[in-house]
Amino acid sequence: GTARRRLPQVLCLVAILGLAASLRVCSLGELPAGCWYDEAAAGLEARKILTRPAYLPPYWESIRWSAYLLAPYAAALKLFGNSIVSLRLVSAALGTAGVAAAYLFGREFFSPQLALVFAFLMATSRWHINFSRIAMTGIDCPLFELATLYFLLRGIRTGKRFDFACAGLCLGLGLSIYDAFRLFPIVVALFLAYYAWSHRSAIPWKALGGDLACMALATLITVAPLAHYALTHPDMFWSRVRQTSIFNEGSPQPLSRRLIRNVAAHLLMFNYQGDRNGRHNLPGEPMLDPASAVLFVLGLAYAVRHIGSSRHFLLVTWWAIMLCPGIFSLSFEAPQALRSIGSLPATYALAVESLQVCKLQVDRLRRRACKVAA
Repeated sequence: GTARRRLPQVLCLVAILGLAASLRVCSLGELPAGCWYDEAAAGLEARKILTRPAYLPPYWESIRWSAYLLAPYAAALKLFGNSIVSLRLVSAALGTAGVAAAYLFGREFFSPQLALVFAFLMATSRWHINFSRIAMTGIDCPLFELATLYFLLRGIRTGKRFDFACAGLCLGLGLSIYDAFRLFPIVVALFLAYYAWSHRSAIPWKALGGDLACMALATLITVAPLAHYALTHPDMFWSRVRQTSIFNEGSPQPLSRRLIRNVAAHLLMFNYQGDRNGRHNLPGEPMLDPASAVLFVLGLAYAVRHIGSSRHFLLVTWWAIMLCPGIFSLSFEAPQALRSIGSLPATYALAVESLQVCKLQVDRLRRRACKVAA
């Protein structure tokens, strides 16, 4: 029956998730070596929650981050003891959850078989694994991007308002944690606008309007504590963005030259020279393995060529817009793998898209061969 046909796929997914978890947990106390300043600050701040239960700020002023990760850090310290491993387990869990979200998104966007490929690429990505092993924000970004798009695409397909509410919840959580995620609502808005325009004759506008209103409400409720802090403490809230912005960089070089150099560095980081920061990458190594790099370039070229379709419009805008936090960062740091981590899932989705195109071409040739043989 159906259950028997799905069993191999379920077993493959379990194996991929097991692989993802093991790559993110193995030797977590030794690799990376030592303890980063951000990790130490996270541990000290999380300890305050355990000793002062009423203490749960929306913003972490000492390090200028959203404080939404402090509660999971505190829970990990409570459960597993005061160690760097306890803190890093939170990132490992978020990274593994991101692989699961890649599979769910892949089922909606590609096919069950290619969803497994997408999950496998995310599970074995050095870029993704690296930030899954450090107790700091960033790895949450791919998770909430994929979860938002999964529920949004599922809601569009099924028309269920619950899915739109879940999409809004995931969008709000993403906005509440990492600064680079703040551009993702632009991706969602552009995709919805383009989808509505390209399917304008077939969309039940009244129902869709209510669904999107539900999604927006869920987002606003989720992000409300941090939004209130941003409105009442704008200088503190935006200080990190101002500090890392290329527009505030004290450099004698013209802004245009620095921007062009940043764009080039980030375009080349996937298959030529990646982030040089040893915390973010094997210094200078491409962010993608050779096979993924080739598939990504082919997928990006195909998606740009066929950007008139809503699916390819989503892939291209998702990748390009979420690369911008890195591009508009300090020029001496370029390419910046952490601030451009929002482009990571789109990069691998483009790689899988090239496989999707190959599969469609093979199926077409097979059908032609069958007709000739008949």
